Amino acid sequence: MTIRVENNQKTDLSHKDKTARLKAKFLKYVRTKELINYKKVNSGIHISQKELETDFFIYPQFNRKEILKELVENGRLKITRGKYFRYQCLEDGEIDLNLLNLLINLLI
Repeated sequence: MTIRVENNQKTDLSHKDKTARLKAKFLKYVRTKELINYKKVNSGIHISQKELETDFFIYPQFNRKEILKELVENGRLKITRGKYFRYQCLEDGEIDLNLLNLLINLLI
């Protein structure tokens, strides 16, 4: 009888790495949505709190408010408060039209 032991170490990303990837994905989504909704006076785009919590910063694993606060403090994101929160990406970067599938799925 032979016993075989395998080392099944998963390359699991740390919470810090996951958060960094979510931030990058969120900023890319904001840039993409801003491009699609471009107006002469770009004051940002609206993203619902439900969309933020289900598609990007899943609660309770990620603290949405802290992550957004950090992005604002680092000068990467601007949040305008009015009737709705409006998000404006302040750094150049990639866009990804495939991320708009999130928006299309919400409308269907």
